[in-house]
Amino acid sequence: MFIGKSFGITALSWVGVKLGFAELPKGIRWRRLFGVAVLSGIGFTMSIYVTNLAFSAPSLLDPAKRGIFAGSIVSGLMGYYLLIFMYPSQSEENVKDRIETDNQVKS
Repeated sequence: MFIGKSFGITALSWVGVKLGFAELPKGIRWRRLFGVAVLSGIGFTMSIYVTNLAFSAPSLLDPAKRGIFAGSIVSGLMGYYLLIFMYPSQSEENVKDRIETDNQVKS
């Protein structure tokens, strides 16, 4: 889920923009869209539902549920890291510049 959803959402968004079906909102970059796409791996309700339909033996069901939960945790942490630390928004960059400018003026 982590890899498939992340790259699938990003790739199909790119195709939609290139074919003219959509456009990126003002101020949004592709790397920010990828960070949001990584967060899409958090959803595990349907995965657990399908797993319950596919496996009846607890020896198969329990590891599958643990894997789904682990994948959701990884998606959440990686998405948070990408969006907060790696890809600051343009407005966050502007705020940092204004704070630095204000500090220089006060000195």
